[in-house]
Amino acid sequence: MKSSLLLVLLVPTAGCLRTEMLAEAPAPPPRWPAVAAPPSGEGFAQVLIAADVPARVALADGTVVCRETPCATTMGFGSYSLVFTGLKDDERTSQVRLDVEGQTVVLNHVLGRVHRSPARTFGEVLLLAGLTATATFLAVDSDVSPNLRNPLLALGGVGLGLSVVGGAITFASPVTMRGGSSTQWSPAAPAIAGLRLDSQF
Repeated sequence: MKSSLLLVLLVPTAGCLRTEMLAEAPAPPPRWPAVAAPPSGEGFAQVLIAADVPARVALADGTVVCRETPCATTMGFGSYSLVFTGLKDDERTSQVRLDVEGQTVVLNHVLGRVHRSPARTFGEVLLLAGLTATATFLAVDSDVSPNLRNPLLALGGVGLGLSVVGGAITFASPVTMRGGSSTQWSPAAPAIAGLRLDSQF
């Protein structure tokens, strides 16, 4: 019976794996961020970053590139993986590759989004509670005293019911994911250090 119950539980837990990929946002137009370009030295480039919402930008290892967009910094030549995280909406997040090749590089980015609906969260709570109750039932030796057998069977039944209901809600409320999009470009001439441009992305 317990082995059959384990197989049954595989069905509702599969709902946790369901995600829905949405089309990427359109690439943003190339625009100068409203920030002052920093001075660049030998082997380094001016990097100006703007996003559609205020965001924190960090390297893949967690090193902060800028605390809030729009921003400007200097970076060595090469390729970087940048992680954008929305400051006012933690669902807004995405990762983009930045290639620093010229003396001045501008990156305009539209953040992606990972959305979990309240129904999804509620379903996961029910599923977790059901799995916990069922695991408790399965962990107890089958040779328990008659006084405990009926409560354990009831616990197993409740756990199974919560797992099925929670799994159904979770499956019906997939996590939706939308990838971010970027436009990376370099001007014809390096930006002048200290120059602040008025156009805002």
